[in-house]
Amino acid sequence: MLFKKQILFLSFTLAVSSFLPSCESNLADDSQTESNYAQQQTVLPENEAQKAFARILSVAADKYPSVRTFLKNEALKQYDRDYDVFYPYVKDRVIESGRSFRDILVSCSSESEIKTIENSVPLLTVMIPDLSSFDAFSVKTWDTSDEQLAVTYATGNDNSVFYADGDSLLELPNGNLPDFPFLVVKSNERMKIVSSAATRAGMIRQYDFSDPAFDGTKSKVTRASNYDLDSKEAEPDDKPYLKASELDSKCIEAYKLSKNNKYLIDREYVYYNLSPQNPENGRLDPNIREKFYKFRISPNKYYNIIDKNDSPDPRLKDEVFYRKGLPSDEQIAKDLWTNGAYEFEISAFMGNTNVADTKIIPVKGADLFYISKFHVRHKHKTAFRHSKWWYSTSPEYLKGKWVDISSQNVYLTHTWDLSNSPVNIYIKMLEMDDDATTTITQNYTANYVYGLNGKIGSEKNNLKVELGFSSQVKSEKTYSISYQYKEKDDQFGSVLLNFNDPIIVSDKLYSSKGYEMYSFNTGSFDLLIAPISIR
Repeated sequence: MLFKKQILFLSFTLAVSSFLPSCESNLADDSQTESNYAQQQTVLPENEAQKAFARILSVAADKYPSVRTFLKNEALKQYDRDYDVFYPYVKDRVIESGRSFRDILVSCSSESEIKTIENSVPLLTVMIPDLSSFDAFSVKTWDTSDEQLAVTYATGNDNSVFYADGDSLLELPNGNLPDFPFLVVKSNERMKIVSSAATRAGMIRQYDFSDPAFDGTKSKVTRASNYDLDSKEAEPDDKPYLKASELDSKCIEAYKLSKNNKYLIDREYVYYNLSPQNPENGRLDPNIREKFYKFRISPNKYYNIIDKNDSPDPRLKDEVFYRKGLPSDEQIAKDLWTNGAYEFEISAFMGNTNVADTKIIPVKGADLFYISKFHVRHKHKTAFRHSKWWYSTSPEYLKGKWVDISSQNVYLTHTWDLSNSPVNIYIKMLEMDDDATTTITQNYTANYVYGLNGKIGSEKNNLKVELGFSSQVKSEKTYSISYQYKEKDDQFGSVLLNFNDPIIVSDKLYSSKGYEMYSFNTGSFDLLIAPISIR
């Protein structure tokens, strides 16, 4: 059907500007008549109720810009997949100065009249059209700051009567299209009443969509859809934690002692049993080692560790495909990685040891990185095929996981004897690849406790060691160290583990996650190292 557009701004403006009364005065005569009628009869014919509501709404929308803005915003939500504002759902929404939409309508009519309309049109709705395809008014481009607005109604309005500020503005001949902002009062054919009950306060009704396809509050269902989906797999902790059962008890005791003595160095207690109660004559425990518990790789290193196309290292797949039922998000995250494992190499240098023992740690891609978001491509089930899902992701949605290697019992050093070892240990980490091997030599500086010689705590030469000895004036020595390196290997940098570094930093989440541990960070990786007795 072809529509002929009428340009009616001039007549609309003249009609509205000729008389602009207030809400309270404009409807004095008509409202009193309809109010008396409402007291005698609680239900109006639907067309009469729609007509009355259109007239009242035209006054409210003219007087209150907030009403116009409210209606537009609600219509754009498309709660029923059309630009409808379902009155029962929005009537009690507060618009301005603590007053609801209904309160404003009552101020422009009366309580009894509004109640009669509500009883007469239980599916009362305000529709705001989108006629942009006809180059006419559209709710999408409606400038609600402009007070020029007309309201019409749908049932029995054969002459297309429009109201502006309570007055009958014009009649639009059939086949003509308004070229000005307007609202349509109607009953909503996309909603239904599922239950009702009469109370002293009025009729209480429950509503639902007449068909689930009209439910705009849910994701739109199409035969083929694309959307992003947050992972439901638990996110990894940002900080590292260890349970009491995983830690050496002396580490926990040192932390508790340090709460009362900020000068206590944790490892002096763990290695030498020095404490405020025993401030001198410490003896070295030869069974303590520094254990490598956890590490984490920054996701910004993803492209570095897969930088070669022929590398066997795990990498993200373009997508994974599922038919029928879907596995868990954790399983989907695993399936998005190719086979294989990264091989991380960690080396620790302790003073006069030129080449340290090297530890190799294999890690799968899904164990190294957490995927926070998936992109889903979905084809819905039809009579001829099952549902199909394609999942993918991108490196921007990766987050580093804490890789727990505590069960592997990786010890980085021999016992930390400060009589012949420095107070810091140089630790280096890289990710290994297959390539020609090159020996790298570099220098690093180690610090020693000044004046300590011999075997601390030995039976033959039991030196006097006092609390705080590891923070005394130190001497420095520079060492040349060597390690094997391949051209394709990715170096992650290095850290210095100092004897006076803390071990535990907090017990706030002791009962749930465990003790928060001190860790080392280079921007590329994090390490969690703590002393433990091997006997």
